[in-house]
Amino acid sequence: PQTAKYFMKLLGDLSDTEQKIQVLGPVPSSVSKIKNKYRWQIIIKCENSKALNERLKKAAYECAANKNYKNVSVIIDKDPTMIY
Repeated sequence: PQTAKYFMKLLGDLSDTEQKIQVLGPVPSSVSKIKNKYRWQIIIKCENSKALNERLKKAAYECAANKNYKNVSVIIDKDPTMIY
């Protein structure tokens, strides 16, 4: 949960965008552990936005660059067919 909270902090206040955004999470995934790795998810419901995409990429990059989270993978799925 620490990385998910850090990721949300990096995203910043999403209410400053022009569109309506709903953020769900961070919460444990329904399959919360695979191969001894814990999984958390953050669901952001909104229309496609170039500005939001850039913020997501930047937050993922900054998580990866932080030595405290070097063993953590951040995966962004823009159009998930299934939510675990």
